[in-house]
Amino acid sequence: MEKRRPVRVYIVEDAEIVRRRLIDVVAETPHSEVIGFADTESTAIDGICKACPDLVIIDIQLRHGNGINVVHALKKMDLAPLPKMIVLTNYAFPQYQKKCEDSGADYFFDKSTEFSRISEVLESM
Repeated sequence: MEKRRPVRVYIVEDAEIVRRRLIDVVAETPHSEVIGFADTESTAIDGICKACPDLVIIDIQLRHGNGINVVHALKKMDLAPLPKMIVLTNYAFPQYQKKCEDSGADYFFDKSTEFSRISEVLESM
């Protein structure tokens, strides 16, 4: 039986408590691992380009900058393959969802009601 390569996850979240929870969710999901994290727009873009993750989980509000700009910047870059992107936010308003989708996010989840969907995405990859 061929060994499955883990899904490599990069987390972009400025709230430490949420970041720790995300790390736990990834760690508890079979065949998944966190390979890095950032809490600002610029360190996220740089870190993602260097780490080459399969999946990026991005908060909209960051310490400096925002997650929508991260999604947009990654879509414009020549990354091969482009990671799947989940925007996970407390600002789950329709206008933010549209902006994220228009920028290239694959998923848009509300932190307060859809946190568990991260595991579903990981398991489907």
